[in-house]
Amino acid sequence: MRLLISDKGNHMTESSGTVKIDYYTDVLCIWAWIAQLRVNALGKEFGSRIDIIYRCVNVFGDALNKLDQLWQSRGGREAYAAHVHEVAGLFDLTVHPDIWKEISPCSSLNAHLVIQAVALTSPAHLSRTLFAIREAFFVSAKDISDFDTLIEIVSGVGVAAEDVRRHLGSGGAAALVMADYQQAETLKLRGSPSFVLNEGRQILFGNVGYRVLHANIEELLNKPAAEASWC
Repeated sequence: MRLLISDKGNHMTESSGTVKIDYYTDVLCIWAWIAQLRVNALGKEFGSRIDIIYRCVNVFGDALNKLDQLWQSRGGREAYAAHVHEVAGLFDLTVHPDIWKEISPCSSLNAHLVIQAVALTSPAHLSRTLFAIREAFFVSAKDISDFDTLIEIVSGVGVAAEDVRRHLGSGGAAALVMADYQQAETLKLRGSPSFVLNEGRQILFGNVGYRVLHANIEELLNKPAAEASWC
């Protein structure tokens, strides 16, 4: 899978002969963790014919209050934890028994800031970093709202911690996160994961099957851009 990142962050136009996919996720979203399998498969099948650009969307920015409000009448966080395990089981994914019970990150924002700091520091490590952060929570039950934990994770994938801290301190990472959040609002994205293709004309949200993703990409690869809009 080829990830194109400009010097100013993860914002680059589609190159000739490729399909650009703006892929919006929240790192704490179980459906985005599940979708990672499909994203990996797309990368293997289409290779350099697709450019997947990772972006952040705010779903769990205020995670604990959100879960308490939405799940209060259904059993609270314990019920949400059971829901996450049930969903993961449908896809034969193992998640740690302590997540959303013993380990409940208060926000996804810090993780998103670190992800964008990595985008500015070492774009080639971005995909690996995002996977490692998700895996740290869902599989290893680490609190990925904690900056020290996040820095340890990015160091483990080969990104210089001092450079990440520099982009966090300068506000550069924050600017990219806010740009993603604002663009998600402009596009009226419903949540995570959201696949945005054809310059926003096609938006696929939620538990989108691999064959649906595949069909949309094939359509864009095989038809001229001029046919994308008739008006």
